[in-house]
Amino acid sequence: MKNKAVLVPLGGALVIAVLVVLIVIVGYRGVSGTTAEADTRTTPSASASPSKTPSPKPTPTRTAKPTPTASKPPAKPRMAVVLDCTVDGTKKEFATVQAVWGLAASSFCEGRVRTSGVLSDVEKEAMEITFGPGYDPENLRYLYGVCANTEGIYVDYVRSGGQAKYLMGAYKLCPDHPKAAAIEATIASGQQMIAEEEANENAVAEVRQFGPGKYLIGVDLQPGVWQSVGEKVTDCYWEISDAQGNIIENNFISVAPQFSITVPEWAAGFTISGCTFRQIS
Repeated sequence: MKNKAVLVPLGGALVIAVLVVLIVIVGYRGVSGTTAEADTRTTPSASASPSKTPSPKPTPTRTAKPTPTASKPPAKPRMAVVLDCTVDGTKKEFATVQAVWGLAASSFCEGRVRTSGVLSDVEKEAMEITFGPGYDPENLRYLYGVCANTEGIYVDYVRSGGQAKYLMGAYKLCPDHPKAAAIEATIASGQQMIAEEEANENAVAEVRQFGPGKYLIGVDLQPGVWQSVGEKVTDCYWEISDAQGNIIENNFISVAPQFSITVPEWAAGFTISGCTFRQIS
């Protein structure tokens, strides 16, 4: 009887212990499950986020810089020539030759450069006719002065080849001159003067022309045929002498047309006074 009494309490204690263990296990599982659910609810599953392909950066378009257009330099001002004219004893200024041509009274005009500048193509041609290349542009005033005249010298006549060239240049500037017919006739007559003066210049350059002086034949000049320069000779004395100074031939000319003399090879001296001679052969 004593053994049963001992077993009963032991069995009950064992049962209690088993129950406690079960309760602990069940409680542990419950807590673990709840925690797992909570973890499941609060921690989302890591899903693979779609990888973003970076968009290519647009290549900036370079705008070509416009090529600068070469700007034209400002046009240079033209030379301005005015005319100072004496009209009925009174000096007046005119801007154009046409204004002078319209005057009822006769006038004498001189050109004056008011403003320096470039010449027109026609003005350049006129300057070359009169002065040749390398001219002074401001000499244009002389041609406009000639162009303004309507009678007398530079219209009805000229006295030299140089004046004929001035008239030719002026007529290039003003072909509409009211006395155009007279000017053309004067230019035509001046051509012979121009040719004569050019021949003289060439002769001087070639040492074939001599003015007043005393010359030795064979040293200063050569024997041959010598011609007076110019269509008209006035107050001219010439003399050919031998080696002793004796006069072989001489003459004084008060007035005469152009003439020639022969200087012989055996002559020694040639004297000229008041005129000029050019060797022609």
